[in-house]
Amino acid sequence: MNVEELLAKYEAGVRDFSGVDLPEANLSGVKLNEVNFRHANLSVVNLSGAKLSGANLIGADLSNANLTNASLVHANLTQARLIKAEWVGADLSGATLTGAKLYSTSRFGLKTEGMICEWVDLSPSGDRSIIQHFSTEESREFFNETAPTIRIIVDRPLDHEANFAIAGAYYQIAQQYHELKQPPSVEIGLRRTVFTFRVDSDINLLPIAYVAILPFQDAANTQNNILRVLATINSENTSPYLFQELTTLIEKARDKATVMRQVKNILKITSKLNFFQAPTQTILTNSSAQSLIIHDHPRFGRLIDTSNNHASDYNEHSLDTAKAIVPSLSLVIDFFQGFHYIC
Repeated sequence: MNVEELLAKYEAGVRDFSGVDLPEANLSGVKLNEVNFRHANLSVVNLSGAKLSGANLIGADLSNANLTNASLVHANLTQARLIKAEWVGADLSGATLTGAKLYSTSRFGLKTEGMICEWVDLSPSGDRSIIQHFSTEESREFFNETAPTIRIIVDRPLDHEANFAIAGAYYQIAQQYHELKQPPSVEIGLRRTVFTFRVDSDINLLPIAYVAILPFQDAANTQNNILRVLATINSENTSPYLFQELTTLIEKARDKATVMRQVKNILKITSKLNFFQAPTQTILTNSSAQSLIIHDHPRFGRLIDTSNNHASDYNEHSLDTAKAIVPSLSLVIDFFQGFHYIC
């Protein structure tokens, strides 16, 4: 069955499409309220903005599906496979998600009033090896997290040449490091520029920040601070699981960063522009809305001459000799205690 046949049957009053096989189909914006998609194969399907209120999606495969802004009011998603699905803005009011498989699926930007969810499967393969149980209040918190973000604040306004360079740099970086899949939002002020990266989970904050700072001369100091923070977590032994997971992800980020430094065309343009030599701050915000300044250059906030855009004119403001400012132990511990992750 193809999309046209399904929609024609739905218009004719048919509602039972259990077990239908429609991988990678485009159902964006369609109205399929009360439809029966029990055990259907809807992997990689585009259901953005679709109307699926009251739908039966028990055991359906929605892995890698696009459910952005979809209406799933009172839908039954019991044991549905939602691994790596995108559903920011989805309305899950009154929906049932008990047993849903949610590995690498974001949990923020959702409407969840009246949602029923006793437990979820967070294992990578959906084999129930990692189960999280909830009370009603706990499930509400689990599905309403603040989006974790990385903010890189540059002490200089973004000009046209730098804008072109940063777009090219992040595009090429994303080709090598797929975790940086979304470009940052950009706020340009008279004195500063803020790049904000939204990430899928708290545990990705440090590794993605390690790569996102690459176009800037502040990269080495910021990356060293990230490694120091990782060492702090290990020394305090607050969570061996968290340390192990972060170590694996940061090692992958370091390997990718090494490769990208060797591919000179990625960072060649940025290394020649004054904008990328400017002092920076890098601020992480976790899903509990707690912030941690991971790097704060000593010259950040000092007035400098922004009339010339050539890096060679930045001599006295060179960042090479800047001393790394490491966040305090108490701030680091508080920040990571606010993480939402499986322990």
